Amino acid sequence: MASDISEAQQQRNDRIIVLALACLTLLWQGSPEFYHLAYEQLPKRHLVQIWQEELNPDRNAGHNAFTIEGSRYFTKRAIASILREPAFYLWYCLQKAVFFWLGNPISDWLYHAMFNVEAMRLFFWPQRIVGILGSRILPVFAALGMIVLRHRWREFLPLLLVCGYFTLIHSLTYAEVRYSEPLHPILAVVIATAAGELQRRLKLISQ
Repeated sequence: MASDISEAQQQRNDRIIVLALACLTLLWQGSPEFYHLAYEQLPKRHLVQIWQEELNPDRNAGHNAFTIEGSRYFTKRAIASILREPAFYLWYCLQKAVFFWLGNPISDWLYHAMFNVEAMRLFFWPQRIVGILGSRILPVFAALGMIVLRHRWREFLPLLLVCGYFTLIHSLTYAEVRYSEPLHPILAVVIATAAGELQRRLKLISQ
């Protein structure tokens, strides 16, 4: 019984270590070096292809990103890349803030084309396309909603700080739209409140 508990604990610890190492690898994916590989190098590759090629120990002199040594190696590469191109890193961070909410071209959009319906039609049913576009455009409506609610921004400050915190973390490391999806209920609250505010204003105007 004790051995079973010990084995289960060890498995849990191993999963935690792997998760931590994967998080450190995100720093390399958020570096200028990765940007040049993913967004500028031709032919353009999907994120999975980059992982299979650049993070494959059989192709990168034996550096496994899911080991402590490999994680340190890629972290050093990321830091060196950021120090070489600090201004470019800041520009990339701004792009990642957008990718966090609207989707990363190399992982969330087909053929690196954001909001390209024609490309999506090759793989998804119309209903699925509507669902994807609706969820990806949600942050835009939330931003417009905050403009409507700008005189009440203090009421939404805690929610905005939560969104800002996670946006900052992923802007510094790596961003995909799935990381922002748990925050969509906050966006829905903002949009619904803004809609109610607009309805109230229209009633006042019509009276």
